[in-house]
Amino acid sequence: MINQRRWRVNFIWLLTLSFLFISMTKASLAFELNFNRNHLYEEVASYLKWVAKTYPHLTKLHLIGKSYLGKDLLVLEITNQKNGRAIEKPGFWIDGNLHSSEVMGAEVCLKMIETMITQYGKDPFITHIVDTRTTYIMP
Repeated sequence: MINQRRWRVNFIWLLTLSFLFISMTKASLAFELNFNRNHLYEEVASYLKWVAKTYPHLTKLHLIGKSYLGKDLLVLEITNQKNGRAIEKPGFWIDGNLHSSEVMGAEVCLKMIETMITQYGKDPFITHIVDTRTTYIMP
């Protein structure tokens, strides 16, 4: 019963967050990603590094290994680190490219990252999620 309840809460959270970032207007970023095309690995890696450098109070970039082709496997951790350690908060994992030829997952991850970092402090729901949860995103 408790596991079903947690699953439903996480599913509702993900669904709500998805609708929020789809409906929001484009935020102003110094490193602007255009979502009118798919992004190359180099662009994704550069963006993740820029986000981690620009938002150190909300993000941390992890290298979790190498791909079959020797590329870095990067995961962005998003949480308000001033409200407690990431490891102590409930976590949520989003994996964008489970299969290498399915590139839309990475684009959804990038849009999710953009929304979470630009709407933090502006949107009460996103602010609450970032303050009380840890989201791990691997585009």
